[in-house]
Amino acid sequence: IEPGKIKLFEYCCADDSLLAQWFLNHKQEALRLCLPDYDMRRPGNGRIVAAALRERAYRGQRSLVWVAFTCTPWCTWQTYNLATCNQVTVEKIKKARVESQEMLNILYDLVKEVLDDMDVEPYVHFAFEWPRWCRGWELDIVSKLRSFLTYTAEFDGCRFGLQDNHGDLLRKPWRVVTTLKPLAEALDGRCTGKHAHGVTCGVAAKATAYYTPAMVETIARAVMAAEWPTARVSALAGTDSAQVETSETATSAAMPTATTGHGQHSRLNGLMPIDILNESSSEIMGPEATRTSSRSSSLSSLGRETQEGTRSEEH
Repeated sequence: IEPGKIKLFEYCCADDSLLAQWFLNHKQEALRLCLPDYDMRRPGNGRIVAAALRERAYRGQRSLVWVAFTCTPWCTWQTYNLATCNQVTVEKIKKARVESQEMLNILYDLVKEVLDDMDVEPYVHFAFEWPRWCRGWELDIVSKLRSFLTYTAEFDGCRFGLQDNHGDLLRKPWRVVTTLKPLAEALDGRCTGKHAHGVTCGVAAKATAYYTPAMVETIARAVMAAEWPTARVSALAGTDSAQVETSETATSAAMPTATTGHGQHSRLNGLMPIDILNESSSEIMGPEATRTSSRSSSLSSLGRETQEGTRSEEH
């Protein structure tokens, strides 16, 4: 595999995701856009990711954005909960749904901005996954998102060795929509029904939020084997390097200097916070006054704020 061929931006994943680790283990780049380091509920951070993708594309560098939002607000059980639970629970579900739709709006704006730019679009691919039965697929904003992510893969977790704690295969029904046809083709295919399955609920359901090694291998190999542009041919190729070369690695002195917690873990695994556009620190960083924001010529570090739901309660 060609070193440094692709950078993975894993959007709303677990902080120890196997997919990002695969890319790092195979001499690629990867960045986990997850809490507590990266709060993707903030519109400014969506614009920041778009800027990072655009600058990489201007330098002829290729990127994959893999998106894995929590499906909890839209799972089929919530319909029952809304009809039978107390008002406090109902309000929690409604609030979670509003937040989910806001995050989908931010993602849609990011995807549209990137894929509408003919100078950037060839160098960036997107993929979005949810369970097939997730009610979120019915949302108008998801339909708009799928107008860009036009290839669909539908598959069951048991095909990739997904098991419960007892070793029983789990038939979790997944759907991935993507801009990358070979990725959809590699994943597509439902269970043949020729083996028994465990029940995907409770602890087993939470475990299915994480990908199996076989699924990760399939995703990564398909992405790496796909045809990507090999040279940049663009009117922007002659852009002044002083404007273009404000990359993730351009100003290491501007990176956060925390030495404890998740930030240190990310750096030790080769995951440096990406540089970002000049935005007001209040918009990007949120209310945590103890954190600082570096404002380099065009980029600094993404916002951080603690919230629920990286993946622990997902699916």
